[in-house]
Amino acid sequence: MKKKLLAVATLVLAICLSLTISVRAEATDGATSKESGHIASVTSQDGKTTKYYTRLDAALSAVQNNETVELLEDLTIPTQGGDNGSVTKGGTAVSGVVLNLGGHTISAKDGKDAVIVKDGSSITIKNGTIKNEGVDCAIIVAKGTVTLEDARLSNTKGKYGAIQLGSGENSGTVIMNHGTTVNGNIVSTVSSKVEMNNESEVNGYVYPQNNSEFVMNGGTINGGDGFAITGNGSKEGSTKITINGGTLKSDKTAVIYHPQAGTLDVKGGTLTGKFGIVARRGNVNVTGGKITATGTGTDTVGDAVEGADKVNLPAGTAIVIDNKSATYEGNAKAKISGGEFEASNETPIVSLVDEEHEDFEILGGAYNKAFDQAYINAEKAEVKIGDKFYVGDDATKAVTEAIKDEKAVIEVLKGNVTIEGAVPGVTVLNSGNGDVTVNGMNVTTEKVVVPAPEKEDEEDKDPTPNTGIDVFAVAGAILVVSALGVVVLNKRK
Repeated sequence: MKKKLLAVATLVLAICLSLTISVRAEATDGATSKESGHIASVTSQDGKTTKYYTRLDAALSAVQNNETVELLEDLTIPTQGGDNGSVTKGGTAVSGVVLNLGGHTISAKDGKDAVIVKDGSSITIKNGTIKNEGVDCAIIVAKGTVTLEDARLSNTKGKYGAIQLGSGENSGTVIMNHGTTVNGNIVSTVSSKVEMNNESEVNGYVYPQNNSEFVMNGGTINGGDGFAITGNGSKEGSTKITINGGTLKSDKTAVIYHPQAGTLDVKGGTLTGKFGIVARRGNVNVTGGKITATGTGTDTVGDAVEGADKVNLPAGTAIVIDNKSATYEGNAKAKISGGEFEASNETPIVSLVDEEHEDFEILGGAYNKAFDQAYINAEKAEVKIGDKFYVGDDATKAVTEAIKDEKAVIEVLKGNVTIEGAVPGVTVLNSGNGDVTVNGMNVTTEKVVVPAPEKEDEEDKDPTPNTGIDVFAVAGAILVVSALGVVVLNKRK
């Protein structure tokens, strides 16, 4: 009997222990130790406290300023009622938050955006992958700021872009830092900003709209068959696009298409495409960088039409200003103050479809072919050295270097040019109507070759033998030494 009672007691104890273990294994949000079912953690700013959560959005809802959320495993967002990375906070924004993906991947599809920032929060996302396998976004920044570091984002179908910014009257900001790759488009819908820095990459296009801004300090945009940067001429508001550096490419069309109101400033970087820049509205200012157009023949860009037909533009042209098409208002203007330009077509380096020269002004730059001098500012000179053409300050810099080479040939095509310090052998031609001199010699219709300096006649030489000793210098040195000696002696008295 005792043995049976002992067996029953043992069984009851085992059941109780099993129930206890089962209860302990059930994961709860806010737990201070990790249990099965926890997929994210929140660590305090001082690193002393870590809490665990069963959902990523729950962790992001709990996070406070300057805390870190870490993803503990790969996360697949289901179709209905599933998790996502929504930063809501009940409308209260947080700042300095880090979402460390921990090398893991967030995947979403079928009507689910992977990460949503919509309450003005500031968050850094790093060290992992966020992808959307449907038509929605990897990240939506409806309101707030997202900084990406060592992050890989993708959207396979691209209807709304891999990244979308702004919502309603709210604006969003995305900053792309080192190690960030976006496979898909970046779309700014309203008053938003995208900033690209070194070692970041976009395989797709950047699409600012409605008073949005794009700043490229470095990195690469591979437009593929499409534009690297494009706007929307049918949208209200203007855009501000600044290229300070980096590489922009397009295989089959313009690198930058600018049909919208606003300003495009190219200050640096390398642009390579079938066309360089095509503008139908707004202001284009180029002060640096290099623009190379590789196309030939003609092709259409965008949806501009004249009558019933699309407008054909000269491919292989570095900058096209098209104020002719009926689709747009026709108020595009361009000014070039510097930079390098290469065109492959038989057309000029720049092209004005309506041939209104006041819409285009050249004050500087280096070019691989000649162009209509009516584009050049009246006060600026143009020179040709080798197979390159230079204008304004770039002409001055090119001449300064060329006059050091005895084989250099400098042809002045426009303007007044004064050259001093040219070495013997330098050739100068004046093909324009300005005043040109080289080492004090006038250059008119005939070329001038800088002569070698005349040799000194024997009778003009000083007959005094050169002993290699400057008598006056020696005498001066003796006087100085004597004076110093007197000073020393006086101090010793």
